[in-house]
Amino acid sequence: MKKGRIAALLLIPALLLAGCSGTSAGGTIQIAEGETEFHISDITPASDFYGYVNAETLMGLELEPGKNYAGVTADMVKNTSEQLDGLIEEIVTSKKDYPGGSNEQLIREAYNLMIAFYNGDETKDKSDEAVISGLIERTNKISDMDELIEYWGELSSDYNVCIPFESAVTTDIYNTKRNILMVKTYLAASLEEVSSSPIKAGIERDNFKAVLCLSGMDEPVAREKATNMVLMYSAIAGKCEFEEEDEVDKDFTKNYVYFTKDEVSERLSNLSYERLCKMLGYEDRLPEELCIPEIDEFVAIEETFDNDHLEQWKDHTIVMILTDTTGYFPRKYNTKEIKANKADENAKKAIKNVMEDQISEIYVARYEDSRKVELATEICNDLKEEYYELIKQADWMSDEGKAYCRNKLDNMIFNIGSDNPKEVDEKQADLIGETIYQTYLNFCKKEKAEHKKTLFDTPVREGFSSMSPITINACYVPTLNCIVIPTAYMADENLDFSKSYEWNLGHLGSTIGHEISHGFDSQGIMFDGLGNYVPEAMPSEDRQAFEELQEKAVKYYSTFTFFGSHVNGKITLTENFADISGLQACLEIAETPDKQKEVLEAYAQSYADIYTDEWLKDQIATDEHSPNNIRVNAVVSIFDCFYEIYDVKEGDEMYVAPEDRIRRW
Repeated sequence: MKKGRIAALLLIPALLLAGCSGTSAGGTIQIAEGETEFHISDITPASDFYGYVNAETLMGLELEPGKNYAGVTADMVKNTSEQLDGLIEEIVTSKKDYPGGSNEQLIREAYNLMIAFYNGDETKDKSDEAVISGLIERTNKISDMDELIEYWGELSSDYNVCIPFESAVTTDIYNTKRNILMVKTYLAASLEEVSSSPIKAGIERDNFKAVLCLSGMDEPVAREKATNMVLMYSAIAGKCEFEEEDEVDKDFTKNYVYFTKDEVSERLSNLSYERLCKMLGYEDRLPEELCIPEIDEFVAIEETFDNDHLEQWKDHTIVMILTDTTGYFPRKYNTKEIKANKADENAKKAIKNVMEDQISEIYVARYEDSRKVELATEICNDLKEEYYELIKQADWMSDEGKAYCRNKLDNMIFNIGSDNPKEVDEKQADLIGETIYQTYLNFCKKEKAEHKKTLFDTPVREGFSSMSPITINACYVPTLNCIVIPTAYMADENLDFSKSYEWNLGHLGSTIGHEISHGFDSQGIMFDGLGNYVPEAMPSEDRQAFEELQEKAVKYYSTFTFFGSHVNGKITLTENFADISGLQACLEIAETPDKQKEVLEAYAQSYADIYTDEWLKDQIATDEHSPNNIRVNAVVSIFDCFYEIYDVKEGDEMYVAPEDRIRRW
């Protein structure tokens, strides 16, 4: 039979789209001898289900200039962006006297400062110049390493300047009832660059030289200093062993290596444990242990915190001060083109980025529909119940394994829509500074201070902080055993209470079922119902049986070709299984052929997008998701009801032999 033929027919939309928008779903298609024309009506469920459902829609799509994709997803992104722009426009043009510290007051004031920045307000530019040149001047006056280390703490907390060690509060994956402080080396990328080849070391030196010149140094002096920086980096790198990123991705536990206060102190040469914690922003109450993933790099860097390397570290600090992470540097220090004619567009874009929390709350108040939240909640509960049945019927799983999976379901949380809005605090009005650059720093300082306070708090099991309400996406968070469905993702394209329940199952429901499945994939299954990492919790025989299922899925998907390349069944494995699980649960809920037909077609409609060839080629090479048409055809063709509803028979392009119809459960 004839997975090869299925793969070929998946390319039909490519032919349809090539003439209308310069995009394709990939590749070309052979037309039989004597045929000179291809008609949409020629596509049948048995030949190409994706094309059968979506061909007319896809034919009508056009890419906007500069965009990589168009369709259902693009519409949701565009509509949400336009709604946010409209809200910002309302706020900044309103004559209302908004309360100090309110979201509206902060947005209006910040917007006006952004307009001043983009229009080149000389007074405000000079004010920002004074801030940055003052930091550089202070750096140049530092006389010993102890003073510089003290200064690093201030730069990190107050000016959002990266220092050699950066820290973040994160939940302990082994005990999700506590937070830990993770300390990483900000220099890792630069160390690896300078050690990889003389050419890359030379490029780094030239980059450093250019930034030092920007600070006011003469070029010969800057070149010498930049050379000394690279030599120091090279010496540090010589003591380190760098792991490939994909190796760390395969074993994320390498990011969770803990050291007690005494163990860290034993490794320190130039810092006390107390001074290290102070530099990271912890002085009054010290953590009892630290999570340090790259301990060799950490030690190699800390060994250079002495007066012999003072000048190199001072120059490093100047480079970090002048590395613009804000986008709002004054023109004297800004290497990017600032376009005054796009002031309004850029200001609105920045509000959506920098003040995401504030604009999100306003968006939710205006656009979140309680009826949609109720419907999404009903779908979540129905899918959760169906997953109990899927687990129950999984004949490859032991009773102990099923009990473990049921416990995960019992404890799974669904965060739908958005969190409760924060109360107005009039002190927040003080966040607005003299310029947008200074305002940005104030917001960063506040966020960092609030983040640091969480270290000694008991983590709260909610996922709203994982994904903003204005995000067009959904996610599963394994350390919380939580699924997040943001407000914006419940747009009419995905959830419409005026449509049938089955239509909504095929759209948003299949996504929710997809995310639930991630709790039971090769990564998610290692976390228990409360999010603790316990890889041995599933019985070994169940893990072995699941590996065999995965091998079948890898083999199945690897038979599909796209743009002349085979789908990488290994890279796409977890997402493919999630697609299968999500649709399987929805079809089981639908029960009758008529309802299942509606689910199947709604599911296919949810992937009605077109992309540029370049984007698609990159996707097939690197993306963990299969291309959209394969996400539809490869999935629907493994369910028996598809054959019954559409009368698909052996010999049809969409036909898959019963023994090859893989399942997750």
